[in-house]
Amino acid sequence: MDISQILNNYQHLLAKTDERCREILKNYSGHIRCKKGCAMCCCHISVFPIEAAVMRLAVNALPEAAADHIRKKARTALPQGACPLLEDGACLLYDSRPIICRTHGFPIFFIQDGKQRIDVCPLNFEGVSSLPGHAAIDLERLNQTLSLINRMFISNCVTSPLQERFTIAEIFICEPLTLNTSHFSLNKDG
Repeated sequence: MDISQILNNYQHLLAKTDERCREILKNYSGHIRCKKGCAMCCCHISVFPIEAAVMRLAVNALPEAAADHIRKKARTALPQGACPLLEDGACLLYDSRPIICRTHGFPIFFIQDGKQRIDVCPLNFEGVSSLPGHAAIDLERLNQTLSLINRMFISNCVTSPLQERFTIAEIFICEPLTLNTSHFSLNKDG
């Protein structure tokens, strides 16, 4: 399997995730406050290598000044601070944001300590004491799919040693990542 097939699988997962979020928003729009300017969830997180690669490709496709601005913010980002892509309450790489950023705030279904749970941003669904399972994103299934695509990416495309996850800042300032089909540069010079 080549990198384009794997990237297509990842893009398909993003599209399905966005579709699911739109469906929830349509059905529960009066209960969801997520919008541009609300950045409560926008903390400095880490992502899988497949997500890092897609985000790096997106930054490399930006005009030079915009890409340099993101790299500068990445170099000064604090590990426990706000996401380095956050500026004026908006994401500088919104269309290429990772899965977790797409689902933040929405109800997520998961199992914890053997019990089914639904969690949601405290600003959303105020006054709602429970939600049906079909109203939530199945976090376990989503993470399993993302993990599988990431493993395919690593086993089929990456030839250099690789860390398990990248912080958002590391995506734009870390060492090169060599792919089987091309050299995908993740170096400090951009």
